Amino acid sequence: MSAAGIYKKITFHCARHSFACNLVEMKIPMIHLKDLLGHSSISTTEIYAKTMQAGLFESMKQLASNY
Repeated sequence: MSAAGIYKKITFHCARHSFACNLVEMKIPMIHLKDLLGHSSISTTEIYAKTMQAGLFESMKQLASNY
């Protein structure tokens, strides 16, 4: 955090969640993300995908621009 100039306290959970969300935004396959996070079930990993509503809106924009 200090290398990035962040002086706010950030928990491990927050960093892990940010890591997962960034990979979801990069369209990393869920099965790979599951393994990286050490989840035993893909349904646990899919929670991160559900929090990424910006991707949903972006998909809808792409759909609208095709018609």
